[in-house]
Amino acid sequence: MPFYTIFSFFLFVPLALPAYAAEPVPEPDTSETLGQDLATSIDGWINQITTKLNSAKPVTPADFDAIFNDNFFSSSSAPFKDIELLEKKVNDRLEGQKKQFGTSYRQWMADRLETNDLEPDIINGEDTVALDFKTPKAQNDSIRIDINKARIKMAYAIKDEREIKRPDGTYMKTAFLKRHEKIMALPAGVSPAGYKVEQPSGHVRIIFNKLKGKKAETVKSGYRE
Repeated sequence: MPFYTIFSFFLFVPLALPAYAAEPVPEPDTSETLGQDLATSIDGWINQITTKLNSAKPVTPADFDAIFNDNFFSSSSAPFKDIELLEKKVNDRLEGQKKQFGTSYRQWMADRLETNDLEPDIINGEDTVALDFKTPKAQNDSIRIDINKARIKMAYAIKDEREIKRPDGTYMKTAFLKRHEKIMALPAGVSPAGYKVEQPSGHVRIIFNKLKGKKAETVKSGYRE
């Protein structure tokens, strides 16, 4: 079972902005085949990745960001399943570069999808479902949330530091803001329209309305279990 938890750049809305209308969440595809649009695009992606692997330039998260953009999430009926399956499909076509691709791809998945440190939880109400998680150790007002029918995306900046070597051989520490982006699946049985965001102490809580006749599932990862 995949362990990744709750991705091109999106325009993020501040937490204080109101919700917007959106289509109902489609039922996920349970087959082991890639969505049609993804399967059609895979040859072009493999050519791009292979060219990069054969050059002196490493495959970076930006390469995968360009693949798994808004168009991907809006066109795939099961985007998180497709993300999981893509590594296997690409590895089946690569030869001596499987290891390098796999290492880069899994690092991207960890950076974008793994959110164990946020401790996501589902709170079921009578007519609502709330996705609750710990506030990341981010700079004030840096958290941005964007939601559509296929995914929840959160961006935030965390203060970090690094050592720089001076010409005289000594080292100095310099602070900088490191940008993080995480992507999560919507809880099953909710409507992305009319959501609201609250920030109780130490937490971020996204509240959705339940779809009529649907019961929300507990979501422990970006992939359906």
